[in-house]
Amino acid sequence: MFRKNVLKKRGSKAMAVMLALSMLAGLAACGKEEKKESSSGRFVIAEREVESSSEKESSSRSAESSAESTAESSSASPEGTTGAPEDTTTPAADDTTTPDPADTGTPAPTDTTPTDTPTPEVSETPTPEPTKSGDSGQTAPSDYKAPDLSGATKDEIKLIKGIYVLRDTGYEAYTYLENVAVSYADTVNAAAKKFPGVRVVNTVIPLSSGITFPEHLRGNISSSNQKTSLEKIQAKISSDVKFVNIFDTMNAHRDEYIYYRTDHHWTGRGAYYAYAEIMKALGKTTKNLSDYTVKRYDGFYGSFWNDTKSAQLETNPDYVECYDSGASTSLTFTQTDGQTLAWPLFNDVTKYGKTLKYCAYAAGDNPYTVIKNKGLSDGSACIVVKESFGNAFVPYLVDHYQTIYEVDYRYYKKSFAELVKTTGATEIYIINNIGMTRSKLLVGKLAACLAS
Repeated sequence: MFRKNVLKKRGSKAMAVMLALSMLAGLAACGKEEKKESSSGRFVIAEREVESSSEKESSSRSAESSAESTAESSSASPEGTTGAPEDTTTPAADDTTTPDPADTGTPAPTDTTPTDTPTPEVSETPTPEPTKSGDSGQTAPSDYKAPDLSGATKDEIKLIKGIYVLRDTGYEAYTYLENVAVSYADTVNAAAKKFPGVRVVNTVIPLSSGITFPEHLRGNISSSNQKTSLEKIQAKISSDVKFVNIFDTMNAHRDEYIYYRTDHHWTGRGAYYAYAEIMKALGKTTKNLSDYTVKRYDGFYGSFWNDTKSAQLETNPDYVECYDSGASTSLTFTQTDGQTLAWPLFNDVTKYGKTLKYCAYAAGDNPYTVIKNKGLSDGSACIVVKESFGNAFVPYLVDHYQTIYEVDYRYYKKSFAELVKTTGATEIYIINNIGMTRSKLLVGKLAACLAS
C-alpha cells in the first residue's frame, strides 16, 4: 500500500510538471511581445522596432523616424512638427513596481537568433492550459465610450521613450519613407507575378496615431499623414494585386474601441471592420458584428505601458474582446524547432500575465499555423502572411475557408512556393501594419519569405 501511495504521488508530480511545461510551450507561442535580438543592439517589440545607434541616430521612435527620413530618403521628411519634448522625469513610485512573475518575459519561439530573455521557470501559479473556445470569458457587448479630447491641449502631450502619451492613451509615431515603401510595393507585386493563379490581397493597417489621435493636435507630434502615406503606397501596387485601403473604414469607426489605449495593436473590433471591408471588396458576405459571441478579458496592459510604465496609462487598463462566430474549429501551430502543438482559436487568457492578454487570438505569433473549420468540406483554402496585427484578423476568415494556412514572415523558414502549390489556396492575404512599411529589416524579411 505504501509503495502504491508513493507511486501515485510521484505520478501526480510528474503530471503537474508535464502540464506546466505544456503551458510554458504555449505561452512561448504567444509571448512574442517581449524584447528580442539583443546581440545586434536591436530589440523588437512586435513590429515596433528600435535599431542600434550604428543604424539609427537614436533608439527612440521619434528619433528613429527623423534619422531614417534623413539618411534614407531626402524626399521623406516627417509630415509633422518636432513634437512634444521627451519626458525625462522620474516615474512615480507605483510606475516602477516590479511586475508580477506572470508578467515577466516569455520566450520567443525556438530560433537561432540570440536573445537575452531567459526561459521562464515553472511558476507556482503557471499560465493555465488552453481551454476550448467559449469555455470562459464574459459574454457582453463592448462598453467602450470614446473620451472627449476636443479640449485637450498640446501641453498634455508627453513623449516617453518614443511613445506619445495623451491622458490615458499611448500613440506610436510613423514616418513615411519613399524608398522603403517602394521596396514593400515591389515585394507584394512580385508575389502576384509569381503566383498568377492565386489572388493576392494586400491591406496595410493604419496605426492608432493616424486614426484616433485628436485632429487639432496632429501638428504637435512628429508623424506623417497616414492617409496620404497609404495612398502613396497604394499607387505603387500593381493591378495584379487586390489592394484594399481601409483607412476611411477605420476612421469612420474612430469613436469605437478599435485600438488599444496601452498597446500598439488594433482590437478585435477594429480587426472586424477591416475584415468586413476586405470581404466586401472580394464580393464575399459577412456576419454582422452583433452575430458574434463576445468573450472579454479585462486587465490588459500592453506594449505602450510596458515600454513607458506611465502612470497615466496605468489608470485605465485595456480589455481584450474575442468575437466568436460559433464555427467548430481546430488549430495547430508549428514552432521553429519543429514542435507542433494544438491550441484553441480563442484562448482563455484570464490568468495570463497582464501584458499577455493579446495572446487570446489564434495562438499568438508562430512561424506556421493551420486553422480548420470542421463544418466545411468544400476544400476551400487561403494563406495569410502576417505579423502580430494579423492575429486578431485571422479568426474571422474561418467562416469563408475550410483551411487557413497562416505564415508569420518574420519566422517562417520553409518554401513559400511549395506551400502555395500543395495547399490549393485561392487567396493569399498579405496583412501588415503601416509601421512595417518603413522598416528595411521587416520588408526584407517579407520579401525573403514570399520569394522562398
